[in-house]
Amino acid sequence: MSMPRLVKAPISICFSEASQDKEVYEREYQQLSESDEDPISQWLKLAKAKGDTRETDPILLELVVELHRKIDSLEMFLKNEVPQRVSLINESEIESIGFEYFKMESEVLEEGKSLLWSHRDAYLSKT
Repeated sequence: MSMPRLVKAPISICFSEASQDKEVYEREYQQLSESDEDPISQWLKLAKAKGDTRETDPILLELVVELHRKIDSLEMFLKNEVPQRVSLINESEIESIGFEYFKMESEVLEEGKSLLWSHRDAYLSKT
């Protein structure tokens, strides 16, 4: 098999073995999935389903929705609100990345183990 093309990209990564506290991580994943549906998005979906947005300019509507999200984000920042996340145990540096691969600075991963990993508030699962 040929070596995949990797590009230098210094990125910090946090990770934990998926089998440790699996239920806690799954519960957090469900909460994060539900939080993707903010109130304005739910209203927009419902309004579109009812047909209430037919007479509205779709670009203007999307701009207003995005503005609302930005205001919510700014409000969280001003109130110093930080979402509580389950902490991940291990930390390392990624040296380079490719399309489906990445290379760590040190050999900290074990083959065949499922991991939960994070970069910048986004939790991902990788087997």
